[in-house]
Amino acid sequence: MRKNLNDFNLFGNIGFEIQNSSAASGGAGAGRHTEFANLNERQATLLFTYMRNSEPVKAFKIRLVQEFYRLAEAAKANIQPAVPLLPAQVALATLQANLEIMKLVGVPASYAVQETARMMSDQSGLDYCPMLTQAECMNNVPMSDVMLEPTELGEHFKMSGSDANKLLAAAGLQSKQGGDWVPTPAGKPMCIRHAWTVRGKSGYNLKWRFTDVEAYFLNTRYT
Repeated sequence: MRKNLNDFNLFGNIGFEIQNSSAASGGAGAGRHTEFANLNERQATLLFTYMRNSEPVKAFKIRLVQEFYRLAEAAKANIQPAVPLLPAQVALATLQANLEIMKLVGVPASYAVQETARMMSDQSGLDYCPMLTQAECMNNVPMSDVMLEPTELGEHFKMSGSDANKLLAAAGLQSKQGGDWVPTPAGKPMCIRHAWTVRGKSGYNLKWRFTDVEAYFLNTRYT
C-alpha cells in the first residue's frame, strides 16, 4: 500500500489506523499491532488490480465485494421515498409561488388571480376557478386592469377572435411570426404573453389591456 500511496491518493486521501490485533481478536500476545487502511470503493478497486490472485487474496476480494454491497444495500434501505403531494397541496404551492412572483413584478391582483386559477387547475387537476374568481380583488376591477384575449375582445365587440386578431394586426399592434401572434413595438406596452391549454393542446397568445385597444376596435376597420 505505502509503496503505491500516490496512486491510491488519486482517489482520495487514505486514512491509516493502528489497532492491537490481539485485543481485537481476544487472544494472547499483547503488544502485537496491525495497521489498517481505510479505503473507499475506488481505492479498493485499484487495490484489486495490484494484487496477485493467490488463495488468500481471492478470499479477501470476495469478502471485500460482499462488504461493499452490504453497505450499499443498507444505505439504499435508509433512503426514504419521496411522498407525493396531494392535489390540494400542489394547488396551494402553485398559488403561493405564483402570487408572490406576480406581486414582485407588479401585475394587477385581478389578473394574477385569473392566471393563478388557471395554473392551479393545470398543475393539480382541480378546478379552483369558481372559488378564486370570488376573491375580493375580482370585485369592481378597474377597466385599466382588465386584460382580454382576442376571443374575449371579439365577444365584446361582436366579432370572431380571428377578426379581432386581424384588427389588431391592421392597427400595427401585432404581426404573425412562425404561426404565433407577436406584439410590435407599438403593441408591447398594451399586452402580455399568455399561456393557454384547451382539450390537451397548449400554446401562447396575447392578452390586451382593454382600455388601450378599445379605441382601435371602435374606430379602426381591418382589411
